[in-house]
Amino acid sequence: MLSAALLGCFDSTPQPEQQFDHYLARIANVQESAQLASPERSYPSLPSKRELKIDIPSITLGLLESYELRHCQLFELIAQRNSSLGKVQDQFRNYQYQNQLIRGLNRCLAHPEISPSLKTKLSDILAQKRQQHVLHLSNLLFISDTMRSQLVSYQWIDQGMYDHANQVIQALSVISSTVTGSNSNERSIVTTQQTLETVPLLGRLSYSLINASQWLKVINQQLYSNDTKITCGAQRDTTKLTYLRNVFDKFYVRQIQPYLAQLDQLYFRLQPSIQILSTTHPNYQYPLAQQHQRFHRQSERHANYWQQLFKRCGIRIGQ
Repeated sequence: MLSAALLGCFDSTPQPEQQFDHYLARIANVQESAQLASPERSYPSLPSKRELKIDIPSITLGLLESYELRHCQLFELIAQRNSSLGKVQDQFRNYQYQNQLIRGLNRCLAHPEISPSLKTKLSDILAQKRQQHVLHLSNLLFISDTMRSQLVSYQWIDQGMYDHANQVIQALSVISSTVTGSNSNERSIVTTQQTLETVPLLGRLSYSLINASQWLKVINQQLYSNDTKITCGAQRDTTKLTYLRNVFDKFYVRQIQPYLAQLDQLYFRLQPSIQILSTTHPNYQYPLAQQHQRFHRQSERHANYWQQLFKRCGIRIGQ
């Protein structure tokens, strides 16, 4: 099995696109075959806000009933929400409010100074708010400017992004922990906003998985289509085999494979925190899992080529 260990970093190396291109060119040169055309760049995208936005009906209480909520510290929260500033909150602050409201309703239902009749209404409101909770989360994830800038990028992952991965994972974990509406640290939701806005890790990973898959698909086609030109065995000319093995060592083992391994590892590090992106919206799933599956298939097919070639020619890795 070919090792997936990280063998180096990319701080001083060319962009991955250049590395894939050099790799493809060297393979074609050794094969003495026409080089296949490089793949066109693909750019991840999201459906429009209009397509993804979920309209959520508001739930109101009468003024006197709302005032009674001062006993359980919910009146002030609702008053702030109904202020001129509260009515124009962005999706992160709205989602924070929804979490605070659910916690406040639970608190009021347990408070002895809240009348039984109001508690009955609050119980109904709480049930509705819990049903709506995932819809507010969906709006935060897919129509907020912050998350849309997080989910879409047009650049490859680089080492600087890996260095900030833990910050993004932590921010996503904070949001994920609110899915039940019972997160005790709901104020931290807004604090995640700056990290998610300035470090577009998911978008870059998406771009990198998509385009690495396309490069690997072309390179695999180059290798498999011209495999018969690589001869080995007794009394056979093994010059091309020797040159191709050098290409394998120099370009794949030292450059391409470490990058592929980093993409793969980063996806699995993020996986627990990004489940909400495929389970929250009723009609849309962020396609990172599917992009990773295609990437994994092409990576595996590529590794299989080298395994089959070396097995056919009696070469053991490390010799």
